[in-house]
Amino acid sequence: MATKGYNSYRGRLSAGKKLLTVLLVLVLLGSAVFLLGQDYLVYDGAGNVRLELPFLDFFRNEEDSETGDLGDVDLTIEEPQRPTIDLLQAQELPSDVLNGDIQAKLASLPETVVIQIKQTDGSLTYHPTFVTAKGVRTGDAMTTANLKAILESDRYTVARISCFADMAFAKADMVGASLQRDDKWLWYDDYASCWTDPAKDATREYLQKICAECVEMGFDEILLDQFSYPVKGRLDRILNVGSIDKTAELTEVLASLRQQLPKITGLSVVLRYNEPEKTGLTMELLQQFDRIYVDTGTVDMAKLAGQLPAGFDQTTRLVAMVRTAPASGSYMLVQ
Repeated sequence: MATKGYNSYRGRLSAGKKLLTVLLVLVLLGSAVFLLGQDYLVYDGAGNVRLELPFLDFFRNEEDSETGDLGDVDLTIEEPQRPTIDLLQAQELPSDVLNGDIQAKLASLPETVVIQIKQTDGSLTYHPTFVTAKGVRTGDAMTTANLKAILESDRYTVARISCFADMAFAKADMVGASLQRDDKWLWYDDYASCWTDPAKDATREYLQKICAECVEMGFDEILLDQFSYPVKGRLDRILNVGSIDKTAELTEVLASLRQQLPKITGLSVVLRYNEPEKTGLTMELLQQFDRIYVDTGTVDMAKLAGQLPAGFDQTTRLVAMVRTAPASGSYMLVQ
């Protein structure tokens, strides 16, 4: 028989006591964790707090090493400061190459090609994305699409640009861009062509736009043709001719292009005269270009080679513009 006050549940706690015991244990554990975790509490600049435990960092680093994530490790990647200049065996494409079905022509094109982008009359062989001046003729959607097809065909491509011999832009902006006569009118050379003035901002900005767009389209190298002051015609009639420092102006234009274009883009020049100093192109300035393309029909290439310093790699940086490929050296077959 059961005794009063002492039944079969003897020795067991009531539900209320159980709950109280659990709460006390949790409070004790929480206090212990709080005290031990003080060294691992991190506050950010906004006052927010987070817990950083050493063993979590270990597992995080293990995971990062497997995924390749380097976290906050600072990596310094050095950008190439100049393009790679190798032996060049190029061919200038005919003026009508951008017309018609380009896919039928692609297979027969050489591995290194030179494409005329801006001609001496000021016309552009493609349709630019920027607004051109009134009177400047441009290519259409077809020629632009054909040009992009060549650029995407894994060839080494060179954009040939007539810089300051430019009929269209000079006439479109006589005051802001053209090389003027002493009476403030357009100056013409012996071939009845007018020029833009390398010293004027509008001239420089226009050249920069064209070069930048050529790089954006995918050209590997920019070839600056007519990058000089004129030498044929009544030079004494050019406005303020006595105060023009031709070399200084051309050096500034080259420096601005170097600053604007990617460092891996080749920037080269065409040399047309035996006495380049008359055009503003001194030997020192010529050597600042990646390549010198020599018009062998008007320039004594052997004499030029003798004037270049010993450290100038003539095999790769001196390009003969010829109609028949030479036995050695770099060359460009012209039309």
